[in-house]
Amino acid sequence: MHDVRPLECERTRQFLSVRLDDALSHFERLLVDAHLAGCDACRVYDARIGDVTRAIRSAPLEQVPVPVQLPERQRVAWRSVARATSVAAAASVAIVAFLGFTAAPDRSAWQDDHALIAAALDQPAGTNDLLIDIVRPALAAGGAHAVAAGTGGLGAVKPLLQPGV
Repeated sequence: MHDVRPLECERTRQFLSVRLDDALSHFERLLVDAHLAGCDACRVYDARIGDVTRAIRSAPLEQVPVPVQLPERQRVAWRSVARATSVAAAASVAIVAFLGFTAAPDRSAWQDDHALIAAALDQPAGTNDLLIDIVRPALAAGGAHAVAAGTGGLGAVKPLLQPGV
């Protein structure tokens, strides 16, 4: 069965390992010293890891009997990566444009706005997509025009607003 240590002991033991490399801040050293003053188990741990670390650091270096060779690192030509990225971006833009043009409905058969409105009125309620295609300059030219929503509903006629009225 393993002993369960308080979180403060766990934190202190991590700090003790970092302290072996002189990598603790002044505040962390103060925390460690304060904890070690009141915890016998952590003081014993500190002495043991200190002894092991000194023994390892004082041991002579071992020579490897067979030389170690690491595989050569393959270099990536960044210009080719950048070129491939730009080609991929251009291709994706072309694909999206192509799909957009092919998915758009063919409206070349309608000659004027009245044909658009008549086609929209023939469709069931709630399908006023064709009214969206009415050209704004033609509406501003004068006369009445259809509105998609409001008090009159789909296909109601409303006079144009007069400036200054």
